Amino acid sequence: MCNFAGSAQKDIVIPQYDFAIPDSCVNRYDQNGKSTGVWVLYESPYCIVRYDKAGKAHGKCSIYTLEKTDHAEISHKLSDIYYSNGLISGPIIKYHENGVVSSYISKISRLDEGERYDTRLRDNTGFAYKGYEVDYDECGSIKAEGWCIFGAEPVTEGLIDIEPVGDWKIYDENEKYTTVNKGDRIDN
Repeated sequence: MCNFAGSAQKDIVIPQYDFAIPDSCVNRYDQNGKSTGVWVLYESPYCIVRYDKAGKAHGKCSIYTLEKTDHAEISHKLSDIYYSNGLISGPIIKYHENGVVSSYISKISRLDEGERYDTRLRDNTGFAYKGYEVDYDECGSIKAEGWCIFGAEPVTEGLIDIEPVGDWKIYDENEKYTTVNKGDRIDN
């Protein structure tokens, strides 16, 4: 359980790190009026803790859910996303409620000009990146793996909007896999 600063608290407690940052050090601007350092953003029901440099996300961005109880606000960590100069540089790590990694996306790169995917769900205008995703169950066993595409901003339930494409391996309890096509890649 983690506390987040409210108007009555003096410091902001950053979950997962067990340290407090004085309010005076959070959500600051540099001499050019651009966000810098640690930023804590509340977009109910989420809290985003990120590092900014010259007005852009730069470093780790952690996203949490917030739930009010009788005693405090508690959180569950949803994801960690790593940025470099405002662009996702990877990896993207999502978590189950028990803290175990639920998916890990690596080999992240920007989609090439003209590179398109048939996502079967919507057009590809919001997708900017591709990466290799490995999904895990609550005990840490691999459930599935394959390529995915995703957008640049946390948009779906506080997480990056991710969509699988191409052939994926789906594992059973004996670690045997079946290949399943999750979407066709189309190169122009």
